[in-house]
Amino acid sequence: DSLVALPEPTGPHLVGTVAYHWVDDDRAETATPEPGDRRQLIAQLWVPAAPAPVPVYAEYLPELPAMRGALLAIGDSLHRRVAGDLAVHAAVRGHAVVDPVVDEAADAPRYPVVVFSPGGFMSRHWHTALMEELASHGYVAVSLSHPYVGWDVFPAGGFLKSIDWGLDADDPAEARAAEDRMADVLAGDIRLALARLADLDAADPDGRLTGRLDIERVAVAGHSRGGATVARTCATIPALDACVTFDNIGTKREIESGLPRPQLVVRRADWDEGRVERLRGFLARNAVESWDATLAGASHFSFSDLPIVDPAHYSSEIDPRRAHRVVADLVLAFLDRHLKGRPVSLAEAATRWPEATAVRVIE
Repeated sequence: DSLVALPEPTGPHLVGTVAYHWVDDDRAETATPEPGDRRQLIAQLWVPAAPAPVPVYAEYLPELPAMRGALLAIGDSLHRRVAGDLAVHAAVRGHAVVDPVVDEAADAPRYPVVVFSPGGFMSRHWHTALMEELASHGYVAVSLSHPYVGWDVFPAGGFLKSIDWGLDADDPAEARAAEDRMADVLAGDIRLALARLADLDAADPDGRLTGRLDIERVAVAGHSRGGATVARTCATIPALDACVTFDNIGTKREIESGLPRPQLVVRRADWDEGRVERLRGFLARNAVESWDATLAGASHFSFSDLPIVDPAHYSSEIDPRRAHRVVADLVLAFLDRHLKGRPVSLAEAATRWPEATAVRVIE
């Protein structure tokens, strides 16, 4: 197969990546019946990297053989088809080196942190282009794999895919309770990630991250079901400075109360009027700066790598590489404003792209 290169990062830094597997000894895994199961998490970090003498580039989806094998073992026609569709991921190449040395730029010895939560039936790997872009601009981007929420392979458990959390229950009260349970689990994952990142900043056993993570400047972002992560964590974790949601609104509890942090929502432009009204009502209840940004011609998956990696199955009206560039530009403008204190205008960033709009709901 011919190689598919992800968009070249545009920032001044080279990019490296390293992944960690963490087990939360204080939290039981509620998605399984085994009382001894503990909640686990994979965090993949993309970091501003120093030049490597002999760079070795990371595989796009290193667990691909295990993932395809697990899908084929399920045996039904749907999962066999998905296993076949995933084959194209073997030809994808990113721009991050493995085993990186973190760039010691004189003007930014410690880098702000952006923690990313993927959607249901999604993999952390499918947001690599955005993670690389953020790292190239001087952020440590941390993409998570949540067990039983996305699709990923875990050292403790193998291939774990999204389960039915009960979000579609006929009884609205049951559905809301299920949403709250899931959101609380996801918020717990963010707390675990922030605690382990603080440990790495204090004393990384490998030495690469000690003193390099600015855990006083942290944002959380999420796509689709990851919007539940964004809403619940931004409402309950004081350490967060900004929130970014891709093509979703959030959990009902937070929709009704608003958030106390600056928030950016980047979404498709073709939402129906009722959903837009619901979103704007949510943002209007926020305590501080809130933006509703749209991307014309986007699909739900335009906020991931999938239309670039597999356009045959994830098509959109907008060119996927252009969509990536527009989304990254909007997100960087927002993060630079709230994590780096730069006088950046999100509205001005949106005017550079005819497909984009940005409406400031709360000043």
